[in-house]
Parts: sequence; C-alpha cells; structure tokens
Amino acid sequence: MEINETFCQQQVINTIARVMEMDDTAGLGVDTRLEADVGFDSGLFIELLMFLEEGFPGLALDPALLNGDDFVTVASTARFLGRQLVAQGIWEVA
Repeated sequence: MEINETFCQQQVINTIARVMEMDDTAGLGVDTRLEADVGFDSGLFIELLMFLEEGFPGLALDPALLNGDDFVTVASTARFLGRQLVAQGIWEVA
C-alpha cells in the first residue's frame, strides 16, 4: 500500500474520536492540538497508540521511543504514523 497523507490524517482523526468517545469529528482538523484542544494526557496518548496499532496489523509503536513533538497536532501525528508505516514495511513510498 502506498503512503497517503490525507488517509493518515483521517485515521488519526478517527482514532482520536474513538479515544475520546466522540460521535462527531467535525471539530477535529489537521491543526487540532491534542493536548490543548482535545485534552489529551499521557494515558490518552497510550490509548491513541494502542488504537493506531490495532488499525494497522503489524504496526508496533514503542512508547519509550516516541518524541513528544510527533504528537502535538493531528498533522504531526499523521506524519509520524506515515513514517512508522513506511519504516516498518507496512506501506511503501509513492
């Protein structure tokens, strides 16, 4: 599968909505800040990682190796996801 930035962004938005038990994702966009706008804390970040792994069989995200800068906004989280999918051989670069 080829990497697609828009797809990654939508997957992150859908996963945030799942973590936060939101029925409507209309308030979430690429510039949404996970901590400041959504209220993420360390526990919710772990849930986000677990749900992202669940959505992509074979994806393994080690919380000990993560950089906080990758999880500031939906866009930065989607870029992180895309990099991990490519690095772990789940996706190919177009």
